[in-house]
Amino acid sequence: MTTRNLAHLAARLYGTPLMLLPSAADALGHTFQQLLEKRGGLIDVADGAAELQLGVETPRVHGFAGNARGQRFKDKPYAVTDEGVGLVGVYGPLLHRFNFDMATCTSFANYQAIEQRVKMMLADPDVKGILFEWDSPGGEVAGNDALARMLRSASASGGKPIWSHANEGAYSAAYNLAANTQRVVVPAAGSVGSIGVVMLHVDQSQRDAKLGLVFTYIFAGDRKVDFNSHQPLSDRAKAIAGAEVERLYDMFVDSVADARRIDAKVVRRTEAGILDAVAAKAMGLVDAVAGFEDTLKEFTALVQSGQRIPGGPKAAAPAKGATMSHTDPAARPEAATDAPQGVPEAEVAKREAAAFERGKQAELERQAGVRAALLPGHEKLIEGFVADGKTTPAQAQAAVIAAERATLAAAEAAHKGDAPRAVPTATAPEGGQLQGAALGRAAVAAFNEFTTGKKGA
Repeated sequence: MTTRNLAHLAARLYGTPLMLLPSAADALGHTFQQLLEKRGGLIDVADGAAELQLGVETPRVHGFAGNARGQRFKDKPYAVTDEGVGLVGVYGPLLHRFNFDMATCTSFANYQAIEQRVKMMLADPDVKGILFEWDSPGGEVAGNDALARMLRSASASGGKPIWSHANEGAYSAAYNLAANTQRVVVPAAGSVGSIGVVMLHVDQSQRDAKLGLVFTYIFAGDRKVDFNSHQPLSDRAKAIAGAEVERLYDMFVDSVADARRIDAKVVRRTEAGILDAVAAKAMGLVDAVAGFEDTLKEFTALVQSGQRIPGGPKAAAPAKGATMSHTDPAARPEAATDAPQGVPEAEVAKREAAAFERGKQAELERQAGVRAALLPGHEKLIEGFVADGKTTPAQAQAAVIAAERATLAAAEAAHKGDAPRAVPTATAPEGGQLQGAALGRAAVAAFNEFTTGKKGA
């Protein structure tokens, strides 16, 4: 057995800004705390168990991207279909740099590995285009903006097309990367978003006291130990952390707004929430709603034709200081949501919000109408119609009625097959067959004899 220290993971999880789903941060934090309680910061793993798991598609990753690998280019170090589509599957939390020991506790994706993979595919003449498959809750801030800018520059260069499919979710840091490709697609049951920044501080001073531990810091510089975990977080440290989170949030919002060609106000109105496929498309955060296989077929046809779908991100502008603020409408004349000439920006924002609410309400009404068509036994059929985002209540009702008729017809056929066979009519021995009337008279005579005691009565 080999003992490995998990201090490096704590440094990546606590006291540092993250572009990560809060639920994922909580799950990672809970797992890490359990390891701490069990091993005091150390964990034993079997020798050789710490394999390098980059979280980027390899033949051992069983995502759609890996399954679509063709035979024509099977010897390449990355997945390529026979038609020349380079496939990059990104799964799990995202880190700036990959530490070998991190594989002892879980698998992560790696910004540097993703960048290396993309650059290799861009330089490979056999690869005609690149399709990402994202299934990630997000990850570290460090390294994310640099990779997003690299993807945006490559997507806007007019060279090989780069698309993204959120299967079933690209959140926070992962969504920022997906948004900076030319086209973003999400399945009907998928979602994107969580455009926000979070920082987690753990105060374990009470735990220390229970263990009889006292930590004394000897330091120079008033802010040197502001975020240590052995003391409660001071108001000053909390204010400093809050300002940094806001600064990074501004960067994140501007990156998405520029890449998706929408106003930053639209991005902020998401309030870091998770948006389903319909809402995300209505807000301009995704371009289409489709499954991975359909997206791959469409992308394959595109690269074979040599054409490009209009749109996609602009080339990344040089960073303006630390805030990356590029929200001036004049700097994005092609943005679909920029104010028409003569219309105040506030009015445009108001119209956008109203249009979004109308679309959202219409979709909720459609879903309610579809569910109202439910007949017992057809729940899966109805939920499929709810998720596809297009089936009308009338269509759902007709489909359910047809399915119910088919079910009843099948049941009737099965019932007829199980019915008992008819009993053939019995006949008297030859020469002694009784006709119906004679049989009736004999039965009456026998009854009278039994009740009166008189034969022939």
